[in-house]
Amino acid sequence: MPITELIFPAFKPADALAARSVARTALSVLDNTPGALFHRVGHLLRHNGEDVSAQQRSVVGVEWDHASSFHSFFPSSPEFQQFVAQVVPYLAEKPSPRLFKPGTGSERSEAAFTSGLTHIFVSKPAERREEVQGAWDALVASLKKEERGVKGWSGWGIEGDDGAWLGVVGWDSIEALDKTTKTESVVENLRKVRGLPGVEEFAVLF
Repeated sequence: MPITELIFPAFKPADALAARSVARTALSVLDNTPGALFHRVGHLLRHNGEDVSAQQRSVVGVEWDHASSFHSFFPSSPEFQQFVAQVVPYLAEKPSPRLFKPGTGSERSEAAFTSGLTHIFVSKPAERREEVQGAWDALVASLKKEERGVKGWSGWGIEGDDGAWLGVVGWDSIEALDKTTKTESVVENLRKVRGLPGVEEFAVLF
């Protein structure tokens, strides 16, 4: 089963732009790491609707073929130590990777993370899985009716993030996101997802 890893690294603000460039280069170690299916380091443009692009915050997305491949890499492999040695000087605090399995079946998240813009929702709805999945499916269905290029994926947290939920939408552009999420057929479904317990929303350019 493929596993999606999501990280919100806290880089030192004064070095945030340079840190993202270094992280992208350092993460290329995954190009030859068994089980790593894709990896991206992105620029966070919006957080909960607020433009934070000037803060140069970063987001990391990685997909693994199995959780065991992630654990073979993190935290003790030589490849991980090579990666850490390059990024540690830029970190304000130690990041915590979050792992998610597909919500249904064994769908992969790559298409959503490698689109022109990636729209991310993270929540911790505890036992309300059926309600969450229903709200998410309704939102993605309404988005696809308006914008055929939309890619949707969702998953549930595992290990230390058990009970957490991740929803990801891949868009052609931020303009497509802004236009489509204002259409009448989408607004109510989006409101329900934004109303999930403790939900955070991110727009990321990977």
